[in-house]
Amino acid sequence: SAPAGLRADPSWNDWRWHMRNRIRSLPQLLARFPGLPRDADLHRVLAKYPMAITPYYASLVKTADLSDPVFQMCVPQVDELYDPPFLEADPLDEEKDMPLPGLIHRYPDRALIMATTMCSMYCRHCTRKRVAGTRETAISAAQMEQIVRYLSEHPRVTDVIVSGGDPLTLPMDVIERILSAVRCVKTVE
Repeated sequence: SAPAGLRADPSWNDWRWHMRNRIRSLPQLLARFPGLPRDADLHRVLAKYPMAITPYYASLVKTADLSDPVFQMCVPQVDELYDPPFLEADPLDEEKDMPLPGLIHRYPDRALIMATTMCSMYCRHCTRKRVAGTRETAISAAQMEQIVRYLSEHPRVTDVIVSGGDPLTLPMDVIERILSAVRCVKTVE
């Protein structure tokens, strides 16, 4: 849990402060959870799948071991490197339904925009961990233009989901740009 003084600090209630103070490296992780074994293989896990843990999520960890569900959700484990042939990097097969970068169109009436690859915390079980956090990017204006053109050419799409990563990590002007672009498509409800 977070020290009482830290929770009393006004910064504790500022989500931007949590984003700036995420645990991103193995030394930061070991400083926060000093009892963790200094496993050299964790460097390999972090090289493949980035880590980000906000101070808030770190404060929810009651015991720094696998008996704690929040710990399991946010702290990298060597088992993530296990790569049996039946597991796929894209377990939801989203890439085959991607007519454009940043747009998934699987169902006739529904599409999903991947607005960003960023999340405040990278869940270790994420089905998009192959892309989440590897480069923290947002969809570009040029990509949105292509998506709007595509949606306009596919009037059966009436439902558009804005996803990612977590689109609410984007600046408000970027969120508004994305939503305004989608609202311009007359057939999207």
